[in-house]
Amino acid sequence: MPSSTTTITVSSEAQLNAAIGTVDLATSGTFEIDLATPQVTLGQDDGQGIFVDGTHYVAPPDLYAIDLNSGVSLTINGENDILDGHTQYRGLLISAGNVTIENLTIQNAVAAGGAGGGDAGGGAGLGGGLFVGAAGTVTLDNV
Repeated sequence: MPSSTTTITVSSEAQLNAAIGTVDLATSGTFEIDLATPQVTLGQDDGQGIFVDGTHYVAPPDLYAIDLNSGVSLTINGENDILDGHTQYRGLLISAGNVTIENLTIQNAVAAGGAGGGDAGGGAGLGGGLFVGAAGTVTLDNV
């Protein structure tokens, strides 16, 4: 029997965070997150509440990291839309799992490192538009 894909359609940063949280909690399956708006601008839902699997969370300033369990795959289909970091928020962070990102423009994304002090160097900024951790695998198509 062929596996089916669970599709989650989002049109705001809060909905995108909730969708990422839902997929992060999954233990198996194929998921697709579809953007249904011309532009999702980050930083617009800072502090708003979101629900993931019935649990209330305060939305972070950045998007949640995509941290998939083994046996879960994710496609983010931008539908030729824009993910805008508003010149102060990072784009997508894939820490673990197999992710395909397609038909998406990521613009104005920033991952600012920490400021150095004294004789110490600053923290690494790592990946403004897209950061892929060691346990992540990403395929890009029309990004």
